[in-house]
Amino acid sequence: MDNLNKFLVVCKYELKLPSELLFDTTLLFTKKSEGEKLLALLLKLAEYAEDFGLLPTMRSVSINTDEKLFQELCKSNVYIAKFNFDATKSDELSFKEGDTIIARKKSDDGWWIGECSGSIGWFPANYVEELEKTIVSEDFDLHLNLLLETEYQFIGNLDSMQKRILPLIYQSWFSSNDKKLIVDQIGKIISFHDDFFRDLQNLKNIRTKELLVSQIFKKMTNELSGVYKEYCESSYNRSKILDKYKKDEKMNKFLSKAGFETNPPIMHLSSYFLGPMERLRYYLDYLSDAEKSAVKETESLHECKVSLQKEVDNLREIVRKKENQWLLDDFDKRIEDWTGVSIQYYGDLIMEGYALEISENKHINCYILLLEKLFVCLKGSITKNQTYKLHFAVPISRKNLVAVRVPDSKKYFHLWQLSCVGHHNGSKTSSYTFSCEMESDTTGWLSKLQSLISKNGNSIMPSIRKELRHEIFSFDKTSLKKRILKEASRIRRNAEDALLRLQNIVLSSGRNQNNLIESNSQKDSKTKVYPDCQNDNVTVKMAPSDFAQEAKKFLQLREAKLKKENDKKELEKEMDWKLEYHKLLEKHNKALERINELEILLEK
Repeated sequence: MDNLNKFLVVCKYELKLPSELLFDTTLLFTKKSEGEKLLALLLKLAEYAEDFGLLPTMRSVSINTDEKLFQELCKSNVYIAKFNFDATKSDELSFKEGDTIIARKKSDDGWWIGECSGSIGWFPANYVEELEKTIVSEDFDLHLNLLLETEYQFIGNLDSMQKRILPLIYQSWFSSNDKKLIVDQIGKIISFHDDFFRDLQNLKNIRTKELLVSQIFKKMTNELSGVYKEYCESSYNRSKILDKYKKDEKMNKFLSKAGFETNPPIMHLSSYFLGPMERLRYYLDYLSDAEKSAVKETESLHECKVSLQKEVDNLREIVRKKENQWLLDDFDKRIEDWTGVSIQYYGDLIMEGYALEISENKHINCYILLLEKLFVCLKGSITKNQTYKLHFAVPISRKNLVAVRVPDSKKYFHLWQLSCVGHHNGSKTSSYTFSCEMESDTTGWLSKLQSLISKNGNSIMPSIRKELRHEIFSFDKTSLKKRILKEASRIRRNAEDALLRLQNIVLSSGRNQNNLIESNSQKDSKTKVYPDCQNDNVTVKMAPSDFAQEAKKFLQLREAKLKKENDKKELEKEMDWKLEYHKLLEKHNKALERINELEILLEK
């Protein structure tokens, strides 16, 4: 069995067969006899040979540009362009200053044949200079050898771990969605790092390494997002899966048999999934060391580091957003008396932590949350499955919030105060004093709060009128319900008023144009518009949304008719009507949106 397993590894990593043709490793874990397993593998190999032929390996057939460059470097035929050269004939080679050029054929007349970026052609020899042969310091070689050694270990650990958890896919108690996130995705990561390792390994016996190290890292950085993005986007769901199986008896038994020795065993699996992101941080450290020890290519190595840092930051941001979403969703479900729109409505979670709320030498254990647009204080301490009671919540803006450091008392230390203007009744100022365990915690809260207060300026919560803001955060449900109903009634009247004026515009526009438009639907009289222009008592039998659509058609048809008749005077009136129509329609639609928001608020 071990030999069969090694054979599969060779097929995968050495022969570089296409992924769809790789041998099915699941054959090793079925209940077939070893003879049947071997036969199945041989048949698979025979199928591949018949369809494609036993030609040289995929890697040797499609030698990439980097590998060609490696081979040529050993022959010392590599040059660097001193100037730009633009080809004037089809058989000439264009390049820019600083490009790497491989000389294929040298002539005494001053024109050589060379290759640059996959193109081959003639170029003037005096436009290039030979790449120095001995430009690598001992420190640079030392850092590169360390990178190769650690990369080899990293790939080995990933591969070993994948083989240990692969039998999970045959467990009936392990769902197919879980299999995809736990077992499948890591294969792409291994293949990606394996290619990167091979490229680096090709540098071992080449003296001009610095330039090629930067090229390899550029290539790796360009491919990084495509490989790692899906892995990072799944981090949130993967964490939930691992958490789900943390106390699962079958999972713990399986992992223990597979050699996971931590308690609980799934903790070993959790650290395994952190490995790839940690490895990317190591590359950044390596590039910093390589830049310092390089003799010549410091600028290109620095550019590599900047590009890689940008990609790593983007991946970290993907992970952070997913974790943030999970946390806010969790709080949304566990705050019992939350009223109003979802807590996720107020932006990302910036900080969270324990604090004591101090009042008259007494204290309340609190858990405080700082979102981009909201400060929330929850009563009590947090355990994994506990629900919370809301103490208070206040929007963050310069207009209604002040955060300052206050002197410590005899009993409490590291104090800071939050003053909320108009928190309960629109004019009264409420103050809350908090004590943190560490001075650094207090500094952190004040720094983040003051930054957000400055950033948000005098902004108020979107879609909520001034009369409602303090009520929403006082959580007086009876009073809140009355105010919401009153607000909805006022907005509905505005919407009806806007609709009535829309009707008047259409009727005014239709004067002396008998029966200019009818609805597309001739079957239902309730969906028709009949502008009888000789009668001022015109009624429109339509729903508001239908009327708005038909009114728009009517105005468009009338405008086209007037343009055809070249009636400039009427056209000017038409444009005024059209402008007014759009203003009122926007007002009407906004009113309807506001009503929907208030109805959702009322339900909560």
